[in-house]
Amino acid sequence: MIIKNLLTCLALCLCFSLTAMAQPPQGPPSAGGAADAQVESINRLNNKVNERLAKGELYNHRINLNSSQGVWPGLSSYTETVNYYFTIDGPKVSLKKVIVLSKIADRQSYTDFLFDAKGNVSYCLYNHDVTKPQIPKESYHFLQRKMISATRNDETRGASEFVTEDVESGAAVLEQADAYKKVFMSLVGIQLRKE
Repeated sequence: MIIKNLLTCLALCLCFSLTAMAQPPQGPPSAGGAADAQVESINRLNNKVNERLAKGELYNHRINLNSSQGVWPGLSSYTETVNYYFTIDGPKVSLKKVIVLSKIADRQSYTDFLFDAKGNVSYCLYNHDVTKPQIPKESYHFLQRKMISATRNDETRGASEFVTEDVESGAAVLEQADAYKKVFMSLVGIQLRKE
């Protein structure tokens, strides 16, 4: 059972990574100028990281949460697989991407965080339920921790057009990305500690 679930998570991860590479860049249609150029630059970085991921050029740490598939209080069945993709150059470890596959009851969500060269989240794609393609995905672009575009319910807005829900969702994305990064940095810190 555990092997079957692991293979399923691996297959989903590969499928979504390849799907993300095939998707055309999304950016705010009316933001214009510098914002469009920044979104395009982030999309190019995402495509490059996805290509490296598909070629197996990145290190990968995988964490399975609730792998025993025990009933989780308040959620019924719950499992989560977190994949960290990174590079190592001498003593420097650079987190490139975090992909999270969650199964909560009968819903399977997918979250993809892209990190820039300074370690800040620059893009997030969130699919509420991969088993229901009719449900729109959400995506957010960030530049130096400032959200520059948000796509929700198939509507893309630039920074000057954000509504309260965009701002709140963007803040939650930053908080979640920081939490996943903190876990990763703790693990790598233990691994690289010299005794």
